[in-house]
Amino acid sequence: MGTAREFVMGLPEALQGVGVFLVSFIPFVEGEGAAIIGVLAGISPWLAVPVGIVGNFLVVALLVYAAHGARGALMGRRAARRGDRAPATADGGWTPESAGRDRAPESASRALLRERFERWGVPGLSLIGPWVFVPGHVAAPAMVSFGASRDYVMVWQTVAIVLYTAVGGLLTHGILARMGVVG
Repeated sequence: MGTAREFVMGLPEALQGVGVFLVSFIPFVEGEGAAIIGVLAGISPWLAVPVGIVGNFLVVALLVYAAHGARGALMGRRAARRGDRAPATADGGWTPESAGRDRAPESASRALLRERFERWGVPGLSLIGPWVFVPGHVAAPAMVSFGASRDYVMVWQTVAIVLYTAVGGLLTHGILARMGVVG
């Protein structure tokens, strides 16, 4: 976070919003961290928050759609190998019958992520994940790879991104204003 803050603050004032946008691409920093960094750098929260939201949303959407495409291709190949006419669902999604079929052993971290996904679902992992150090950049494509609908994941990731980025940026601005650091 310190390096990202230095990066944004080191840019000319006119380009600091672009810096916030770029910082929002970093896992674990994401939109909320980028908005906080922007506000700490002296950028208005009315610029830092939307820029952080847009940057984070674009990266998460790219990762989700890439994971969806990869899962669809993998499910299609597996179905072709078995002689099936189609994957388990039209979009290659999860069904109880397809659970565990042709699945390679998982790493411990992926198994933990799957367990949290199965316990909390898409809304829970999207909203609770950042509190337990599972950034949206990791959780969103993982949920799609586990079989969740890409559109459903994007809806909940959008809710989480907007909520956390707005709260982070506006809360930081409020604290700084209360301290008399900003006007």
